[in-house]
Amino acid sequence: MVNYNSNSGSFKKGLTPWNKGLKKELDLNFITEKYKRGFSCQEIGDDLEVSEKTIRMRLNDLGIKRRKSNEPNERTRNKISNTLKKMGIQPRKIYKGKPWNKGLKGVQEPWNKGRDDLPESHKKGKTYEEMYGKERSEIYKEQIRERRKTQIFPKKDTLIEVRMAEALQSLKIKFEQHKYISDIEHSYQCDFFIPVQKGIKQRTILECDGDYWHHFPEGREKDRVKTKEMEAAGYRVFRFWEHDIWTMSNQDLKDILYY
Repeated sequence: MVNYNSNSGSFKKGLTPWNKGLKKELDLNFITEKYKRGFSCQEIGDDLEVSEKTIRMRLNDLGIKRRKSNEPNERTRNKISNTLKKMGIQPRKIYKGKPWNKGLKGVQEPWNKGRDDLPESHKKGKTYEEMYGKERSEIYKEQIRERRKTQIFPKKDTLIEVRMAEALQSLKIKFEQHKYISDIEHSYQCDFFIPVQKGIKQRTILECDGDYWHHFPEGREKDRVKTKEMEAAGYRVFRFWEHDIWTMSNQDLKDILYY
């Protein structure tokens, strides 16, 4: 975990998680055989009553190369085919003849290539101000900014965000995901906003920083800028690295947030 405000919280880096090194005893031969027969990690995990991630980790420990998600095996393809047939969906007929445009040149040129009679709004390289004038361009840009406040980026939560949300729910902490922080200069959507509540006396922001995308261990300059702006606005900010989130227990998180 990286916390740019050294005065916030009491968690110290280097503490050993209570469950480190503990593994549930599983039949590795069963896992290997089922996986080689085409069963997915999720299906094997359901049989053994463990998570898909646990099965993936066991396969990695065994040195078994896992299949790519975009390359389904024969068993999976047959399941998909049978399901589609039950739904009455027939497979598409693949055209195997000669392509109609093979050997032809110039048949797929853009409709606007070389045209000089297009309106200004259709030409490349024009700014909003050049196309609509200064007054109208400011109105359009403000409308775009307002719409972006309610859009969630990305549309699907990352795995570490899901893990953090589960931990907060387990601790019964009220929170809001992807809240738009508008009272700072570089406004943006934070990962988690925690309002003042019992045990938490200050508005708190939690950021889940992926090791790759946020440039571990140096971190990104724009993340540091936003952190300083939010702290100046009265927020308490914690930034967690991806690898720390996976090893951190719920009690560790509670010790960080409560004071």
